[in-house]
Amino acid sequence: MSEAVAPTQDTTPAGTSPAQKPQRARTVGRWVVGGLLITFEEGLSWANRLRAARGDEPLEDTHRDHCSILMDIDTRVRELRGYGAMYWGRSTGDPMKCSHMLVITRYDPGRVPLVDGKATLTPAQTKSGPIERMAAKKLKEDEQVEFIGFYAFPSTMPPDC
Repeated sequence: MSEAVAPTQDTTPAGTSPAQKPQRARTVGRWVVGGLLITFEEGLSWANRLRAARGDEPLEDTHRDHCSILMDIDTRVRELRGYGAMYWGRSTGDPMKCSHMLVITRYDPGRVPLVDGKATLTPAQTKSGPIERMAAKKLKEDEQVEFIGFYAFPSTMPPDC
């Protein structure tokens, strides 16, 4: 008994060949910025511990103090050999304050792919590394700061701009 074999159909889209090489992704030069996320409340507590150690008055969650909170943390991060700090996350209604702060541990030059015309990090560029693990340990043990996670993004701004 013989079986009939159905002919195979070409599922390759029209105009392409099966052996066609994938297109190379276009990349652009950017700064890869990354760091540890902390809540605003954690940042306020940290800033007040730093101020208490200096004998300064504590800061409060007021419009008047939001810049000082960030500046105290930024100064301490730089003392610890980081790249500084910035507000991050959703706006809270005050232009000087967001829901979180980013303790910047990475500011590296690199090439990032363009996806739909937008600079986007590769999965490898978004992962935390040994520097972030060391910074997380230092924050927790020496500074009593709990972080939420690691976040990275491409930037056109060089460090200390």
